[in-house]
Parts: sequence; structure tokens; C-alpha cells
Amino acid sequence: MTVNKPILITIITMSLIVTLALLASVVYLSSETQRQGGTDHGSISHKLESRSKPAQVYEFMEESALDAVEDKEYDAAVGIFSAMRPLARGFTDKKRYLDCTEKLADLSLDKTENYAKATELFQELLQEKKESGSPKEMASLKLRHGKAELGYGSYQEAIKILQEALGKITATGDKKLEADCNYSIADAKMYLHEWQAAIPYAEKALDLLLKNPQLGDKLEMAKYYQELGLCKFHTGRLVEAADLIEKSIALSKEAGKTEAELVSDLRNLGWLYLSMGDKEKSKSYLEKVAELESSDSSESSGSTAEAYILRRF
Repeated sequence: MTVNKPILITIITMSLIVTLALLASVVYLSSETQRQGGTDHGSISHKLESRSKPAQVYEFMEESALDAVEDKEYDAAVGIFSAMRPLARGFTDKKRYLDCTEKLADLSLDKTENYAKATELFQELLQEKKESGSPKEMASLKLRHGKAELGYGSYQEAIKILQEALGKITATGDKKLEADCNYSIADAKMYLHEWQAAIPYAEKALDLLLKNPQLGDKLEMAKYYQELGLCKFHTGRLVEAADLIEKSIALSKEAGKTEAELVSDLRNLGWLYLSMGDKEKSKSYLEKVAELESSDSSESSGSTAEAYILRRF
């Protein structure tokens, strides 16, 4: 039998990821056991005896996994939650298994960016909870499933799932989820270079945050301004794009981001203002980008586009 090489490579890669995560979890659990009674989080609530019941083991592992997340030891947390799932299946109450699976899915989506695993887990959760999940819970799971497909690069499938999620979310009245879903649909369409089609979703996402500022912090708002600004940039609406990206940068700086972290937006503004014929503003931003890039790189094989164009001003 001939084995499809890409599939074989994917299987081997996934096996290595799981093995590394499990090794990280073993190391973390070992250190947790050694430091019982005196951790960075205070005393460990659930301790292991020489012979512990399954429920005690589960509680110990769950506390360790949550502490690993707090410590930003995400690979360790993934390994522990993965090891907990077979144990959780043994309990009469299915809730523990589903809670464990959902935590693992969220970690895979948001922290370790293992989008293939996240997709698989969210599909399982949607199937398992289709009879018992509340409308809001199912809408949220559908949204996260769509975001996992987006991260994996399945843009058309992501749009299909996210649009289904949007209908469910709108029915619940949850504005935070609605903004997130609109943003994600716009993001997927941008990856497909469907800039004009992305604009209504990006506009809706930003509008929801502007009308409900409690839903997001300054960085969240900056992200939404940036997305709409890029859509306008790529559809030739340069004045609007510049205004939106300026607002995004201002909010990001207020939230504590440095210019080095915002170099991509500064670059976009430099080229935007050049396209608009505003030499002075363009020069100001392009000089800043050239300065940041020269200080960030000790070696350069040639001029950057910004440095080269500046010499011709």
C-alpha cells in the first residue's frame, strides 16, 4: 500500500507535538509534586497521597494544568489536559470531560496555535453538546471552531462556519461575540484578498466596539481600526485608510506599545501618504521605519524599500 507523503508527514508532526507536550507536562507535574505546600500560587489545594482515588488525581492534575496556564507554561498545560481526558471519560458525570476538552481546545487555539487540534476538539464539542448546550454556548463554540479553521488556513470553510455562527450569535444579543465574529469574517476575506467584501464586516465590528466601549480595551479597539484601515487601503480609499491607521497607532501607544512594535503600521502610513502625494508626511513615517529597521538589524545585504525611496526624495 502506498502512503500519501503529505499525510504521513502531518501524522508524524502531530505525533511529535503531542509527545513534546506530554513530556513538558510530565516535567511540570513532577515539579508541582516536589513543591507541594509552597508554590508561587500559594499552597496547592489538591495533594496526592501514595494511593489516591481517580477524583483526587483529576483534581490534582486540573489544578496543576491551570497553574501552568497562569505560569504561561502552555505546552505543559496542553500535555496535562491531554492526559486528563482519558481519566475524565471514566467519570459518570460527562461535564468534567467536556470542560477538560474545552480548556484544551481554547489553549490550542489561543496559546499554542495548534489550529488542527483546536478544529478537531471544537468539532467534538459541538457534536457532544448539540442536545445540552445553550444557544449562547453553541454560538460561542461555533465561533471558536471558525477561528480555528481560519488559523489553519481553511479560509472558505472558516467563512462558512463563521457566518453560521454570526446568525446564532445575533439571536443571543451578545455584542462582544458579534463583534469578534464580524472581525474574524473580515479577516478571512482579507486573506482571500476579498477586500471590498471584507469592509462591511470590519465596519460592523468596529461600530459595535465604538457603541459598546466596555467590550474591549484600547488594544482591541486599535486592532479593529487597523483591520478596517487595511481594507480601505487595499480598495484605494487612501484618506479614510490613513485616518483609521493613525487612530489605531494612537490607541496602541496609549496602551503601552512601542514604535518598534508598530513598525508595520508606520510603514503602511508612509506608503499611504506617498500614494496621496504628501511627501512630508510620507518622509516622516518612512524615516522612522528606516531608523527602526536599521537599529533592529546588525547586518543588511542591501537597502530596504523605505531607505531606498528616501534617498530619491
